[in-house]
Amino acid sequence: YYAISPGLNLRRLPSTKSEVIMTLKGDLLEIKLTEEVKGLWCKVIVTEYSDHPCTSKGNFDEIKLRTFTGWIKLLSDDQIPNVTYYKGC
Repeated sequence: YYAISPGLNLRRLPSTKSEVIMTLKGDLLEIKLTEEVKGLWCKVIVTEYSDHPCTSKGNFDEIKLRTFTGWIKLLSDDQIPNVTYYKGC
């Protein structure tokens, strides 16, 4: 998954009052959902890539920069998804 525009805050804890680790924007920050959920919040693992994974020819380790773990508000208060999925290369 990827954050929709204008971006999505990755937080230490599942609360808008929690510290922001980073703001997720664009298609170089891939979001993987875990099974840990609290209300509208989901614990995630975010992988940052130097190039889009479609250009890697299957070798993701060469373009992987770092990973982060934190919480995102998966749905807005209006129940609208804050993420989208990449529809293919």
